[in-house]
Amino acid sequence: MPTLYGSQIAQFLEEFQFLLVLFMRYHEGVEITIIYLEKERLHMEKQLTRRQIFTMKRKNLELKVRKFWNDTQNADLVIEYIVAIIVRNALVKSDFSQPCPDVVRELLSQAEPSETFKKFCIFLKDYVEEHEWSAMIKRVFQNENNYYKATKKMRLYEGYLKNRGRAVLNQDYDRYTLVSIFLDEKGKKHTWRLRDADPSNTLDETTRILKILTTLTIFQKDDVRQFASYVDCFCKGSSTLFSSRTTKDEPREQSAQNSTRPTVELTAETALIDGFDLQTLTKTELIVMIKRIFEEAEAASVEEDTEPNKK
Repeated sequence: MPTLYGSQIAQFLEEFQFLLVLFMRYHEGVEITIIYLEKERLHMEKQLTRRQIFTMKRKNLELKVRKFWNDTQNADLVIEYIVAIIVRNALVKSDFSQPCPDVVRELLSQAEPSETFKKFCIFLKDYVEEHEWSAMIKRVFQNENNYYKATKKMRLYEGYLKNRGRAVLNQDYDRYTLVSIFLDEKGKKHTWRLRDADPSNTLDETTRILKILTTLTIFQKDDVRQFASYVDCFCKGSSTLFSSRTTKDEPREQSAQNSTRPTVELTAETALIDGFDLQTLTKTELIVMIKRIFEEAEAASVEEDTEPNKK
């Protein structure tokens, strides 16, 4: 067996220590990578969907948002979730005002000043007192000039959420559904239906509120962002309440001013076709209209048969 001298032993120990450090770093790196990938998988699984945000009841929805925040601490996604729920509150009759107040207050006081935070923070102003808001501005924007510059566009949108509810209804139904059409970021149309719609919003008010969704990035399908561009909307009860789809003879400006469609009263003197959009009439209204047409046709036929006798 060869004799090892002290210098050789020292060199061997040094090389062994180096290899051991490399092995530990490699093992640690693999472990960190596995933990990161698992965290990303859980993160993707827990993201809230459009269906959850716009259909769940308030209590369960707030629990979902709160759990997502506690598990991920992803401030950007949570802020967009909150804004989407605030938009829902403006469009429906149910109360979703100021959702998840504890989460929002934590965000405003602790979240990193990301671009998403700066962009949407104006929607969260009503959650805190004035002095708390001033402290947030100083922490995130350094001064008010930067704050007003960064939130200029969103302050306009935030005002749309409050300046609404001016529609005068001639009809009242138990349920309303808001049907809206958007383009995704590839230009493909998609239709979105929101139940429990608030009929007190006029067409213009509803359009302005819906356009807030075009600023969000959380709604995607097959990695393609939805709500990229607003196209159209109409609200339905048992018949169409309002619609931004106009006939060729009716200018859009005139349609926008008429936020509600008047009750259809069919009489013998009423024009049966002119002035009515057949696509918006209910089944009952169409039946009445058809009956009137037959009645007038029959009356005209009788009058034509009796005309020679008069001579």
